[in-house]
Amino acid sequence: MKIENFITVGDSFTFGDEVEDKNKIWPIRLSEMLKANVVNLGHSGVGHEYCIDAIIDHTKSYDCDLVVIAWPSPGRQQWSDIHNKFTVWPGMYDINADTPWRKELLDWMNKHHEPEYLYGKFINNLILCQGYLHSQNIPYVMMCVDANDYYHKKYSAYYTELHSKLINFDTMLEWPNKGIVQWGKKAGCKFGKGGHILEDGHQLVADKVLTHIRNNIQ
Repeated sequence: MKIENFITVGDSFTFGDEVEDKNKIWPIRLSEMLKANVVNLGHSGVGHEYCIDAIIDHTKSYDCDLVVIAWPSPGRQQWSDIHNKFTVWPGMYDINADTPWRKELLDWMNKHHEPEYLYGKFINNLILCQGYLHSQNIPYVMMCVDANDYYHKKYSAYYTELHSKLINFDTMLEWPNKGIVQWGKKAGCKFGKGGHILEDGHQLVADKVLTHIRNNIQ
C-alpha cells in the first residue's frame, strides 16, 4: 500500500511545543521518510474529543491514506461556549479571565471530577474512533503521550482487560505500558523545561511509527 497523504492528530507533543525548528517535529520527519504529504492537526492543550472531531472533519474532505494519533491525557475535557471550543482538565488553574463561567467550570472540575469516569470515557471514544476509521477503510496508528500519567497508571490495566475484545491492539504502539514520554526517557532524549520532547525525541517517535507502518500497513 502506497501512502501519499496522511494526517497526524494530538496535543502539544504532536504540534511540537518547545521545538524551535518545526521541520524537525515527528509528523514532518515521518512525512519526509514516507515521501508523503502530511496535514498536522496537532494543537497544544487539547484532549481526545478534539482529536476525534479533527479526524472526522478532515477525513470527510481530505483524501487520506493513513491517520496517526498521539492520544493526550484522558483527563482533558472539551467544552464549548459562545466564543469557541475549549479544553479544561483537573489540575488546570489558568484560564481566560474574560470568561468567568469557564473559571467556574474549572473550579467545579478540580473539586468534583471523577477520574475513573474520565478514563472510561476516553476508552469509549478510542473504541469509537477505531470503529469509524475501520468503517472508512482508513489505516491508522495510535499511541499515547504519557502512559505513566495518573489516569493510565491507575485504570489502564482494568479497562484494557474489560474491553480487550473491542480494542484493536495491533494498531497501537506499546499500549498501554509505554508512550512518547517513556520512549524519550528510556532513549535518553532531551526534554524542554515544559516537559516536551525535543528534536531527538521527535525523531525517535517518527522512527517508531515508520517501523510499525512498514511492518503492518505497507
